[in-house]
Amino acid sequence: MAARVLIVALDSAEPSLVQAWAFQGYLPTIERLLKIGSTLAIENFPGFGNGVFWPSINTGVDPSHHGCYWLAQPKPPDFSFAAFHKKDFPLPPFWRALESEGLHIGVMDAIESPVAELEKGIEIVDWITHRRDEPPRTSPPALIDELLARYGDDPLQGNDESAMRQGMDIQELSAISERRIATKTKAAIDLINGDDWDLFYVVYPDPHDIGHLAWHVHESASAQGNATDDPLRRCYQRIDAALAELVNTVVPGGQTIVLMGPGMERVVSANHLLPDILRAFQNKPRSGLTKMLARSLRAFVRSRLLPLGVQKRFGLYMKQKSQKAQNIGGRVCFTVPHNSKSCAVRINVKGRDPFGVVTAGRDYDEVCEQLTSKLFELRDASGEHKVVKEVIKIHDHYNGPELARLPDLMVVWDQDADLSRVSAPKLGTFTGKSMIVRTGDHSQRGLLISDQPFELKGTQPVDPAQVTPILIDAAMRNRKSEQV
Repeated sequence: MAARVLIVALDSAEPSLVQAWAFQGYLPTIERLLKIGSTLAIENFPGFGNGVFWPSINTGVDPSHHGCYWLAQPKPPDFSFAAFHKKDFPLPPFWRALESEGLHIGVMDAIESPVAELEKGIEIVDWITHRRDEPPRTSPPALIDELLARYGDDPLQGNDESAMRQGMDIQELSAISERRIATKTKAAIDLINGDDWDLFYVVYPDPHDIGHLAWHVHESASAQGNATDDPLRRCYQRIDAALAELVNTVVPGGQTIVLMGPGMERVVSANHLLPDILRAFQNKPRSGLTKMLARSLRAFVRSRLLPLGVQKRFGLYMKQKSQKAQNIGGRVCFTVPHNSKSCAVRINVKGRDPFGVVTAGRDYDEVCEQLTSKLFELRDASGEHKVVKEVIKIHDHYNGPELARLPDLMVVWDQDADLSRVSAPKLGTFTGKSMIVRTGDHSQRGLLISDQPFELKGTQPVDPAQVTPILIDAAMRNRKSEQV
């Protein structure tokens, strides 16, 4: 009993650190794969984060076709703000097509992915993961009871930020991460050994959780040359040891693929300032009292005074109310939540958005051009550096059927700027305290490592959707070679 193709996904592991630590001898399993196999550099779609990287790999299409870019976003038909769930994907994951070809498939906690509802294989959803949509469930349905009885539930309940909101320190979080890795590894090995698999896909969320919450500790340990105190390196080492066990479940001549991204780097963001910048652009500034009340309310929601479930529901409710207020107020444009590396902006378009004020076509293009020009005028606290590195007009790059779900502009912040204060002529000066509890956020980098060569059409790096054919080809090729 074994797997012909094993895919191990390291959610949000930073490729530059993985490669450096591998060749320094800290990640011997990955070092061996790097030496004997092939690698493929992946670069995420510009401006987007984890909410696009994995859905694009899992479906094989860009975000204008699968429609997902963040955990909550404007949702059709009225494009009011709402959580984006796995059931909201209009497309299935690639492994459903593989099962229809007769392959035996096992999937454990695919990241930000539609659910295939496999008929013959195994699919575990929302068990030990970075973010749960719903309680853990499986295909076949009866498997979840056995899984929880034998291995237990996720001690973080599929929510990494709950750790910080409950006052958990990094050492305790790291210890919980170690148990999660061990539990998932044991479960994966037991499942693989229990059957013959054409493809088995297992995901470790811990690089995502530790990377977000402990990046400052990683940076401090690196600066002091004290890597033994680096929780991120310990996390990667534990997964490397788990990988050493998992590769033993692959049939001789089979294929092991390690997939990681989008990586991590230090949080540098002015997302919290952009709503007021956009108001200034539209000559509709908020009063000082309104801003003070809004900051106080956000701080209360993020405090430990409310149960986590109430925090999440109340936070989503306030985001919905905020977006509705921006729309009713006749705003030309407004922000919608996104990862801190870039801010997502939506233009209030007539016929698309419920309170649209901008006509599609020439007027829309003019608003995008004018806003982009103003954003590039912003300077940081030093007055010397641009605040905005890039403004991406989404409609110029994508044309899929789910395009209306996506932001209109992605404002990418300059990571070298001092964003404690930003200013621009005619717009004014903007300051404020970010409510972000994370110290790490996503880079654009990803990496695929395979112990067998693969065919690549074109040059590196590739976008996430270009990874999918490689995974499909690996499953089909190894399945066919077994049948010959």
